Amino acid sequence: MFLNWVGEPNYNVDVNGLVATLDVGDNFVVNVEVGNFKGVDFWIKCYSRPLHCVQKTFTDKWGTSFEVGDYVVVGLYYQKWVTNEHSYVLLKDSHLAYLHSHLVCVVKFLMSPKDYKVSGNSSVYELSDHTLTSIQSVIATLEED
Repeated sequence: MFLNWVGEPNYNVDVNGLVATLDVGDNFVVNVEVGNFKGVDFWIKCYSRPLHCVQKTFTDKWGTSFEVGDYVVVGLYYQKWVTNEHSYVLLKDSHLAYLHSHLVCVVKFLMSPKDYKVSGNSSVYELSDHTLTSIQSVIATLEED
């Protein structure tokens, strides 16, 4: 497992450099606003398109707006599965999520497929205890700043 953290040990890490390590198909974590309407501390995504700079202002299907010059990452959502805090379903048939690249805080970690699927034939993946704890630690550190 390879984890790369923004802010560990240097808080001046170039985030676009962090995102530049991603390859299509890699997992990454996005820090979210505290008290968001979903009640989550972070989102897990599957990287779907290379980092790019916005050329024309737009708003994505999820309601996030982007201005010319913003750096954007694109991915599919992993939705937390209700049976276990370590289980997630990759929403491969949902809209792509466009995200500001500076929100990416963890990249390149594995999620093991479970031996069953949910409705719609979507695969369930599991986040290890170590990875979940590490992600939570990074998020907590970012919230302190």
